[in-house]
Amino acid sequence: MEIVERMYYGFGRILLALSMADGKVDRAEIDSLEKSVDSAEENHKVDLTMVKTAFQQWKGTPSFSAEEMLRGGIKDFHLGDLHLTPELAGIFREMVIDIVHAEPPVTEDEHDLAQSFITYLHEREENIK
Repeated sequence: MEIVERMYYGFGRILLALSMADGKVDRAEIDSLEKSVDSAEENHKVDLTMVKTAFQQWKGTPSFSAEEMLRGGIKDFHLGDLHLTPELAGIFREMVIDIVHAEPPVTEDEHDLAQSFITYLHEREENIK
């Protein structure tokens, strides 16, 4: 796996963690992921195949909690985040919001996990400016 792919792979795990935070991965969250990825690929000409791959690959491993999945995702994301751009950060933020709001109501756990990644993302953005 290329270094830049680690960022996308980690982001797929992060989105799965957000989907798992309310106790189950809902169809609306999967649909939101697919719609968000397709939109980003079309509008921003970025290949997010690895995001979908990681989400699907890890979805079948219920032995991880949402928090563990988020930590692992951030670790993977960090391995490739030297390739993070302000445009990508914006895309990732939008996708996080879409996933969290895909299946109402937004739980406190979903909000907290999303905020944790958004804070991390903001810190990384500060390093690329």
